[in-house]
Amino acid sequence: MSPSSPLVVQAPAKLNLALTILGKRDDGYHEIDSVFQAISLCDEITLRELNGAGRVALRCHGPVAVPDGEGNLAWRAARIYLDESGAGSGLEISLYKRIPVGAGLGGGSSDAAAVLIGLEALSTRKLGRERLHDLAARLGSDVPFFLHGGTARCRGRGERVDPLPDPPATFFVVLVPDVQVATAHVYKNFISGLTGGDARASLGAEVARFLITKDIGHFFWNDLEATVVRLFPSVRACRDAFRNLAHPHRVLLTGSGGALFAPCPSAVEAERLGEKVQRIDRGKTYVVHSSPGQRPEVRKDV
Repeated sequence: MSPSSPLVVQAPAKLNLALTILGKRDDGYHEIDSVFQAISLCDEITLRELNGAGRVALRCHGPVAVPDGEGNLAWRAARIYLDESGAGSGLEISLYKRIPVGAGLGGGSSDAAAVLIGLEALSTRKLGRERLHDLAARLGSDVPFFLHGGTARCRGRGERVDPLPDPPATFFVVLVPDVQVATAHVYKNFISGLTGGDARASLGAEVARFLITKDIGHFFWNDLEATVVRLFPSVRACRDAFRNLAHPHRVLLTGSGGALFAPCPSAVEAERLGEKVQRIDRGKTYVVHSSPGQRPEVRKDV
């Protein structure tokens, strides 16, 4: 790793195309079965070697404010990788933040995975895929998915990742309400059985249909949505307004919220819907597309 040749890693956001809550585990987490889709909304991570063994410095900038230092999952990812690999140098991280926080889009987890991917690419003491996955799982439930990107079925706490084939290019309109939703608060107040989850006891059949048809229309449900709109009336208001504009397209919450999304069959239709949704004036609107199944882009900055 050379100070004159920093490495840039794109860190994509994700949508949950389907999310089933199977129950609470002995460790206090909830067992999930979910289909994740990486999208084109990305943060950007730049890594540069620093003098001073083990030192980690993080600078954040961009339209979304997040903390520097130990409070940021990207910083913790660097720290855990350097400790595990025994690297003899430090690291400077520059994080350009675009993905909204507290929206269920996985931005913090994606940033952490991007740091792990970048450090593995730069390191002369590579950890290998299995150890990298273990570090990712220690950092957070969604982090292992972002080592793969694309489309994947995620189980357990989210750390069991089974990549799926890429669907045809899909466009989404994403609405992020002006509220941050705390994942722990949502899960604490989740009541099983309110969302019809029992009728979808296994996601396996829907995955099997997807493997044959490559049609993501087999998905689109979220067992947490009823809880989120109950706890956050502003999310309910955004969802209802979005649904009125998006019909006949589905509108769904991603993760524990509060971001909402609607799939569209073409870029033109997505742009048209995005312009309508912007007029709701209840949050930030993005028009994005599905991101293919590969690790986030890594490139040398020149």
